[in-house]
Amino acid sequence: MSLLMNNLPSGYHRDMQLTKEILFPALEDLKSCIGMTILMLSHIRIKKGILQDEKYKYLFSVEAVNELVNQGIPFREAYKTIGNQIQKGAFAFDQSKPLKHSHEGSLGNLNLEEIRAEMDQVLERF
Repeated sequence: MSLLMNNLPSGYHRDMQLTKEILFPALEDLKSCIGMTILMLSHIRIKKGILQDEKYKYLFSVEAVNELVNQGIPFREAYKTIGNQIQKGAFAFDQSKPLKHSHEGSLGNLNLEEIRAEMDQVLERF
């Protein structure tokens, strides 16, 4: 839209009609997306025990690599170790152990206060 509004002479309101072709369909698309999101979220169901499914067998391979790195093993070596276990079919991760996520945005460090502060800054602009 900024291309349409660039270098317009001030006061000539008919030039703004060009934006209708873009703006109104975009708003209709947005309303449709919001409607689909509401429909999707109202029908969402949580399945318990989903991680026991075979297709998630290697989901925690990154956790296993990080665990080795935290024990002092160089990342490249830890990566090869876990990769070899996966290749041989010997990889297993104990899901009963608590996960020790610490990086920003992880389960153990969601940074909700920082996200809230950023959101408040955005809302203040309106």
